[in-house]
Amino acid sequence: MLGHNEIFYCVTNAHILDHINFNKIFAMIGNGNNCSIGGELRSTAPPDKGDRKDDIYDITIVKLDEQTVTTLKSAGYVFLHIDDIHSAYQAGPFNKLLFLGYPISKTKFDYPGNKIILSPIKFLGNPITKEYRSLPFNLATHIMVKYERKNLMDENSNFITGPVPRGLSGSGIWEIGYSGDKCIVQLVGILTEYNDNRSILIGTKIGLVIGAIKGLFDPSIPGGLQMTITELDND
Repeated sequence: MLGHNEIFYCVTNAHILDHINFNKIFAMIGNGNNCSIGGELRSTAPPDKGDRKDDIYDITIVKLDEQTVTTLKSAGYVFLHIDDIHSAYQAGPFNKLLFLGYPISKTKFDYPGNKIILSPIKFLGNPITKEYRSLPFNLATHIMVKYERKNLMDENSNFITGPVPRGLSGSGIWEIGYSGDKCIVQLVGILTEYNDNRSILIGTKIGLVIGAIKGLFDPSIPGGLQMTITELDND
């Protein structure tokens, strides 16, 4: 979630919300309570001769209404500022990218206690810096990172088998950098899919999201790449 000029947005993957009634979307706010998500929803359009699985951008932006923003902030949710975002990110061989999310394979349900038990996955990798001609993505608009889950290394430099990264769709891709002794973490992309055959995590650059926000909601937001967004039926 991010905000600029007192306008606040939630960004996720379009395929997550495609088959869900927008009026039934909610966020958990603690103590067994939830908050209905209200606002204006826009998503990337699938290709003319394809469906959502053929949408290489796969992005939904929700411009949150005032009541939703107030409730989320009161519950402790934090919105990113534009300074927390690197909308002009370009992949380099020495970049370090952080993936953090909650895979389905590590999520458990405590039905008697009415709880969801979450176990996060964190993965630090280097971006791919060459194009894959067999894949419909390019480095100008996408971020790709190798995730060889059967050959990962933990914090103690031991090789482990990592979880299948299903359920991470819509989570952030973060660049880890340094300015002197100061660690700087900025959002650079939104994870959209995992290519199992090639062991690659793939995400859409956040610059495209910022460009869509600039065209749809706030021309003053700085940065961004051009992106086409269509309006969906919110009923």
